[in-house]
Amino acid sequence: MSKTTIYQGDCLQKLKLLEDNSVDLIVTSPPYADQRKNTYGGISTNKYVDWFLPISAELLRVLKPTRTFILNIKEKVQNGERSTYVLELILEMRKQGWLWTEEFIWHKKIVIPENGLTVLEMRGNVCFNSIKIKSLYVSGICHGSN
Repeated sequence: MSKTTIYQGDCLQKLKLLEDNSVDLIVTSPPYADQRKNTYGGISTNKYVDWFLPISAELLRVLKPTRTFILNIKEKVQNGERSTYVLELILEMRKQGWLWTEEFIWHKKIVIPENGLTVLEMRGNVCFNSIKIKSLYVSGICHGSN
């Protein structure tokens, strides 16, 4: 029987305890920018990318070469427009060596309306799928080829 270990604490510190190329799957939903300041302390949109890049570098280090990373994150609406910090993060993660292979929607059946009735409700979060190296298995799934 395989052993499962659960680590509790600051993820950047706990990731440093893991060996290189030792994790099969990473699924994370980090704090969204400017959200839940009383719980998480809040990270502003203009500091978010710099805040997350050390974490994504550690995730890249511990993820096995042929495995996958899923990032569940949502942009913030500011002044009637979606912030671009998530797109900026994905582009910077690519510079670290991540390969952005797919995105999918986590559909939410019950959603609290954002910004009153002035904008359409987002009924889901975008999840970004990234990998370390190209592999036939992942490529086949993402692009529909055999």
